Amino acid sequence: MFHSGTQTLIETWRALPHAGRVPARAAFRPETLGGLLAQAFLLERGSGPVRFRVVGGWIEGTVGRRIVGEPFAALWGDESQAVIEASLVQTVHETRPVVIAATAPGLTGPLEITIAPLRGAGDAFDRILGLVQWTAPADKVARDLSPLRVTVAVGVGQLGRPRLKLATERGRRIA
Repeated sequence: MFHSGTQTLIETWRALPHAGRVPARAAFRPETLGGLLAQAFLLERGSGPVRFRVVGGWIEGTVGRRIVGEPFAALWGDESQAVIEASLVQTVHETRPVVIAATAPGLTGPLEITIAPLRGAGDAFDRILGLVQWTAPADKVARDLSPLRVTVAVGVGQLGRPRLKLATERGRRIA
């Protein structure tokens, strides 16, 4: 069972048109998140690392600095880098939200960090919507939380795309 804020982001993403096939960023209206908007972020996937494009005020206040333009991975400790990279790939390839539970020094409870894919202007899967949700009320005022450490990451809901299957054509293997 996820925190109600995490669940709100997941349900908002699922309600977008074409949620099973990656909804368009243009279909997402930030105001639908209401009071959670300060905890929301938008990532951009390009040729380099996945970077923060838009970041809510609560997140930057909690991290203790402006992070627009920084790599998403910069908030995470070395031991979490592989899981973060795999989670970013998973949300796009499986076209479903991924919830990452994380801890950090100074936190009372875990954070739930949700990521979900979006299509950008050119129909590329180059945006990722996200939300950082504290689970312990005392953590609402936490500061300088990096580096974050992943405790678990899990895909939420049905796979949006069918898994690739191995097939053969005239005795030759193809995807």
